[in-house]
Amino acid sequence: MSEAKDEKAAVPPAVQQIFNGPVYGVSGQTYNQTVNAGVASETVQERVPKNLPLSHARIFVGRENALTTLHQQLQGTDRVAIASVTGMGGVGKTELALQYARANASSYPAGLCWLSAREVDLGAQILAFGRKQLGLEAPDTLDNLKDQVEWFWANWRPPTGAALVVLDDVADYGTIRDYLPSETRFKVVCTTRLQTLSLGFERLPLEVLEPQDALKLLRSLAGDERVKAEPEQAVQLCGWVGWLPLGLELVGQYLHQRQTVSLGKMLERLDKKRLEQKALLGPAYDTTAQRGVREAFDLTWQDLTPEAQTVACVLSIFALAPIPWGLVEGSLSDWDEEDLEDVRDEVLVTQSLVQDSGDGLYELHQLVREFLQEKLVIQEDAEDLKRSVGKAVVRTTSQMPQTPTIKDINESIPMLTHWQEVVRQLMNYLERDYSCIYPFVSLGRFYQWQGMYEMANYWNKECLGFMIECFGKKHHMVGISLQNIAEVYRLQGNLNKAESLFLEALEIYNLTLGYCHPEIAISLSNLGAIYKARGRYDKAELLVSRALEICLAMLGKVHFLTAKNTNNLAEIYQLKKEYKKAEPLFSRALDVFRELFGEKHPEVGIVMSNLAVTYQYQGKYERAKSLLIESLEILQGDLVGGHPLTAMIMNNLAELYRLQGKYQEAKPFYLQALRNSKTILGEEHDQVAMIMNNLAELYR
Repeated sequence: MSEAKDEKAAVPPAVQQIFNGPVYGVSGQTYNQTVNAGVASETVQERVPKNLPLSHARIFVGRENALTTLHQQLQGTDRVAIASVTGMGGVGKTELALQYARANASSYPAGLCWLSAREVDLGAQILAFGRKQLGLEAPDTLDNLKDQVEWFWANWRPPTGAALVVLDDVADYGTIRDYLPSETRFKVVCTTRLQTLSLGFERLPLEVLEPQDALKLLRSLAGDERVKAEPEQAVQLCGWVGWLPLGLELVGQYLHQRQTVSLGKMLERLDKKRLEQKALLGPAYDTTAQRGVREAFDLTWQDLTPEAQTVACVLSIFALAPIPWGLVEGSLSDWDEEDLEDVRDEVLVTQSLVQDSGDGLYELHQLVREFLQEKLVIQEDAEDLKRSVGKAVVRTTSQMPQTPTIKDINESIPMLTHWQEVVRQLMNYLERDYSCIYPFVSLGRFYQWQGMYEMANYWNKECLGFMIECFGKKHHMVGISLQNIAEVYRLQGNLNKAESLFLEALEIYNLTLGYCHPEIAISLSNLGAIYKARGRYDKAELLVSRALEICLAMLGKVHFLTAKNTNNLAEIYQLKKEYKKAEPLFSRALDVFRELFGEKHPEVGIVMSNLAVTYQYQGKYERAKSLLIESLEILQGDLVGGHPLTAMIMNNLAELYRLQGKYQEAKPFYLQALRNSKTILGEEHDQVAMIMNNLAELYR
């Protein structure tokens, strides 16, 4: 044991005074006084935008000087003040930031914004705060997340005073750098374990609690009488957990739940643990803090039922993100639903191993997850549990439709990190069958239908590598992966790369599936789209006609692929100016999509737009206008703003107005279509060139 720890192990005279009198919180106030003051403050500030989480601290002690220093750092600079609350894990960095925000709300009349820096989508959190608290929605023209966040900071314009932004648990400055506000009216607090966040940042080091403050915290949890009865053991217990607030909180809860366990007995249990003997106070890295927390977790683990231990281990297999409870139920599908809920609510949540985040989401703290993963290793059924979790997550990926709407995208967001976890950690536990492609495909679709093509093809290429590893280079699963990559290249306007990969996929299909299979139809249709884009309409017609024949023979008239190829063939006839052939095909495809998906679906909107163009070319302007407006409403409601398909419909509506001589009505639609297309597709895409040409014609 280090000398520093030996000094704290003794009971100094000042500590003896702790065993008499009330327990005090911040600045000498009792806990109730502090809470009441906070309530009054919030009443005054009830209109202030804020999203501060609840504090679960029984009392908050030993940080008066730190609170004062933090306030001085934030107020004493003309630029953005980033106070880095640093130190080892479990010292109360988050609680300090939270207590400061609550106690000093009046200093920030513009609002208080709390963000979790460890979340993958920090920018999305900032935008969500803006929507919920301030009613700010970034323009559709800003597709880049960084630009949207910059727009939010610029447009959060309080009438007077500063705003406080807290970024909790920053692990890497690079992950937050692009999302920080640049104006001095925003004061920023970061909690982090890093000794130095970045050059020039204000730094507030936070140490473990002093002995008297640690004993105050223990008294509030274990009870005055128990601590008074065993003063020496109380000090030893505080020292054993490293004087860490988190360790004291967990051990105190354990004692509170087990009133018959004496402090001496608690020490005996700790002494019997086979732990590596290493000082808990040490370097800035959180190894000592983890050790103290791990000891406290292990005490709770001993009293868990085997069922609770199993559920806890299952939770640790998921990604470090809020876990939809449905995934847990799917992983333990042979359990009774109510029994599983009892384990969750009455054991794991009650004993603070699991946090209820609301909306059916449950969270593990990073250290808790690490601890549980260690326990998982020694579980006899660990491999089976991993397989079950992998299968449950894969089942959710199989539900991602081929044409996802905004609703589908939003419902996928809580699953996204867990899909990625399966791809990165659990694929080797899954069967080598068709289902193993679903996580990759769904990740690709998630990003593709938001116009995020680079991210889509990242996962498509990851899929290709895994399919080759599992099945070899000449397998139809490899062909699917090639097609998905090629389709993104086609959408980006890279027709040469797309054609090469489509042909490679078709060759694989011909070898493995024969000449009459739905995947063959998809490949032929995709190649047809390439030749259509190049103006080779006869070759495109031949390929798409064959694709439609296969779909009708294999899938029937009422099927997504049949309707899709019916629409594709009609598009070719439209380009060939064979409108009498195109119109009935569009109508047929529209009827099938309505039967499959209802009136409000992207595929319905797309075919409506195509049919409208056919009416437009035949001079049926009013019918065309009605369909274009309806299709635009559908796609703007069901696709992410700024999507290339939405831009094309805006262009088509502008063309209709131009042909009717309604130039002032046409211009804003051209401009919006051009902005959206440039944002998603880049300056060199054919769609951008076409819209620019149309706009030039309008000006002419």
